[in-house]
Amino acid sequence: MTSPSIFSNLVFLISLIAYGIAIASTGSTYRKYRYLGHAWITFGFALLLLDAIIRYVIEFTPSNEGNLLLILWFLLNSLLMLSVWVILLSLLLGQYDRLPKRSHFITLLVGILIGLFSNPNFIRITKDPYSYNAKYDPIIGVFVLILLILFITSVVRQSLIKLRLNPHGYKRPPAMLLLISYVLIIVWALSILFTSNPIIRTARPALFAIAMLFWGLALYLNPLTISITSVKTKGVYVLRKDGLLLCFWEKGGKSTTVDRQLLSNLMTAIKASSESLVGGNSVLRGLAYQDSHISFVAGKKTIVSLITEGVLSSNLELVARVYLADFERRYSHLLADDIINTSHFANESTKIGEIIESMTM
Repeated sequence: MTSPSIFSNLVFLISLIAYGIAIASTGSTYRKYRYLGHAWITFGFALLLLDAIIRYVIEFTPSNEGNLLLILWFLLNSLLMLSVWVILLSLLLGQYDRLPKRSHFITLLVGILIGLFSNPNFIRITKDPYSYNAKYDPIIGVFVLILLILFITSVVRQSLIKLRLNPHGYKRPPAMLLLISYVLIIVWALSILFTSNPIIRTARPALFAIAMLFWGLALYLNPLTISITSVKTKGVYVLRKDGLLLCFWEKGGKSTTVDRQLLSNLMTAIKASSESLVGGNSVLRGLAYQDSHISFVAGKKTIVSLITEGVLSSNLELVARVYLADFERRYSHLLADDIINTSHFANESTKIGEIIESMTM
């Protein structure tokens, strides 16, 4: 039995801590907002943690156990490909509100790579004083390069869109963490050209783990970091569950096709069953009105109603949930009173507008 070097032990420890924190960060974000993209990213991080554990186990495997090494290396590469696939799909979901057609191509590409990794004719494993090293058939390199290009272009496209929608957003800590994460991912991808150096080859997993750590922390600090919506919002209305309109935002400052009083009366009319209609196990999530769609997202004490040009998307619903959680936290002392002076919420219109405009393509 062999044993890993001190450097390999350090890399494993850093990876273990980084992935653990990343999983905890995105996992808690998903539990709070129930956004599918966050669940996928958490699952991707969990696969990477398992990948790091298998990588460490390989260091204890005797070099004469050729078949065992091939099996472990297959698992190692398969977990990495699956995690990249899951994270890529979460990025695409965040950008398009849905999975675009290219997701089928990415799935096919990952399947081909896993199939190639399972063939011992395409891989040769060697051992040096630092760690094990694998040399792959050029065909694997071609497919991996295509996957990396898709990953990097998805990252760059998302960053450019978010920068265009919110030019000052990247001065904030969550956006800075995400930017650092993307830079580290690109450095990690390019460092594959220098894996003949054993130190660089051994350190690469820790670099990728740190990148995922920053990404997880960015999503924890701001769950909207990777989300963009193409659904146009006409108005946002925050109401108490008894129908009292607390604050609102309307695109361009103009009244929408849905009268505010009508909306308030609607909420009053369903007050007796509001918990079952727009909260919890929801029967009523939205309704059509003329050429618009009225959607309801419930909090603990308030409800956000969004007037959109199309059906509420998962990304826009995430926006509503994040805003509502923050709104109820900031005004918890006022919402506890039976009688509320709505002038206290006068500045919310500007805040809602900034959030919607920074999210809408």
